[in-house]
Amino acid sequence: MGAVAQKGPPIKLNPEGKLRELPLPRMLGWLGLLGATGLVEVRESNLVRRLIFEEGQLLLVVSNARDDRFADWLVASGRPPARPSVSASDVLAELGNTPLTGRAAIETGLVAEAEIIGLLREHLLDLLRDLAQRTTAEYKIQPGRIE
Repeated sequence: MGAVAQKGPPIKLNPEGKLRELPLPRMLGWLGLLGATGLVEVRESNLVRRLIFEEGQLLLVVSNARDDRFADWLVASGRPPARPSVSASDVLAELGNTPLTGRAAIETGLVAEAEIIGLLREHLLDLLRDLAQRTTAEYKIQPGRIE
């Protein structure tokens, strides 16, 4: 693929700041355009969310808030489990503080395999929408591959 000619001054992102200075949608757009690889950490009070990028693609959002976990989000959204015999509250109790992967959500019967991609995408968008509203949150961009 050929190089794209850039008109105007080079794109510069402050590596640290507040989301009111560089709103999240704009930041995500620039990181995608630049083909960024690295981590964006967003902090507000005790909440810490990390957005992991590879070559401009947002791969993952992780959070320290229990309510941000996929399983808790599924239960809070009022979605019935894929298998009627499964109790969402029992699954949450079993999980304790461990995260719920897409595969585990399918295996526990919370989600049907055909729905997992859409639900994971919806969960990610909810986390991003929430972050976009947190204009007092601080961000820090850390370039480099995350291992």
